Amino acid sequence: MKRSTTPLFASAIPLLLGACTQQGIMLSTDGIPSNSPPVTPSIAYPNVMSRNSVTRHYIAEDGARFEEIIEPTTDPDTLAKITRLENDEVVLVRTIVGTADGGIGVSEVLEADRGLITRFAPPLVLMPGNLGQEPFMQRVNVTVSPEDDPSAVERKGTGQLVMRLADPEAATDQANRQATHSVASTMALSFPPASVKRHSGRFFDTSGLVEEVWDERITVFGITSDEEQRRLILHKDTPRDSE
Repeated sequence: MKRSTTPLFASAIPLLLGACTQQGIMLSTDGIPSNSPPVTPSIAYPNVMSRNSVTRHYIAEDGARFEEIIEPTTDPDTLAKITRLENDEVVLVRTIVGTADGGIGVSEVLEADRGLITRFAPPLVLMPGNLGQEPFMQRVNVTVSPEDDPSAVERKGTGQLVMRLADPEAATDQANRQATHSVASTMALSFPPASVKRHSGRFFDTSGLVEEVWDERITVFGITSDEEQRRLILHKDTPRDSE
């Protein structure tokens, strides 16, 4: 596994298209039954939608520990903040907002380990209001600013997202639980002369996200400069008021 050091936000959002191969695992969108249940924000992110305060603990295949702290906010325009820690160090803080179709999206990401703030206009959809048999597609404008001067714009880019249902059976053995829903996405970003393509898979059960895999590649002038592959598996949940 390689971790990107390129100052782009690409590590911030789990998203993808079609099929994704990650360390031998194929996430397929072929042959999805026509009666596959749709995925909604309440299924995928129930703690965000019910405004629960919880820490979700994940373990990567290389032994790294990740936590996602979900905290509702008092801001009427914001649903929650999701803070991701890796081995007890804050890596990302995502601001989660509602979207017009009843979905949820990410309006901005603070990459604490790089000192960058990435903003999306419109908010980058994390889960549409109802993801069914038809793929969801979105185009966004992206700006990147330094954390110590949020009004300054370091770079501008564009992004294109495609999201669709996938086969939840691909996660059953890895997570040691029965995933009921799965979503595959591709996020392609352009920050000339650099570009980023991120394939990812998310697997859900009644508690929300139980497994996530991704494969990310960064190219500059068409030459691969960095890449990352990873899988996170849910270990446990801890209500915030019990910590």
